[in-house]
Amino acid sequence: PYSLQNECEGDLAEAMPALEAALAALDTLNPADITLVKSMQNPSGPVKLVMESICVMKRLKPERKPDPTGS
Repeated sequence: PYSLQNECEGDLAEAMPALEAALAALDTLNPADITLVKSMQNPSGPVKLVMESICVMKRLKPERKPDPTGS
């Protein structure tokens, strides 16, 4: 029979391998990669999105800086 719990557990089982793969990919970053991103004065939208996603996955509070474009 259908239950919300079963649906949620199915969705979670489907999502967990992707999360685990993403976390494993983070382990391949090296200090030079981090330095490169930190040196960007105005990273592109996709770079910002990826960095925000990493903060969420690692449960880190992002260091917010004013956007040079004012947005």
